[in-house]
Amino acid sequence: MPQGKRDEMSMKDTKHEVAMQRKENKEANKNVDSLITNRK
Repeated sequence: MPQGKRDEMSMKDTKHEVAMQRKENKEANKNVDSLITNRK
């Protein structure tokens, strides 16, 4: 596999990882928000 192609693929993987983490963070924030709201 040529180097450029490999870099491209790893970039895609990284972007995907970041997107997944953002999504998980959003979900976690939602859960925290609902916990706080329930406590009031």
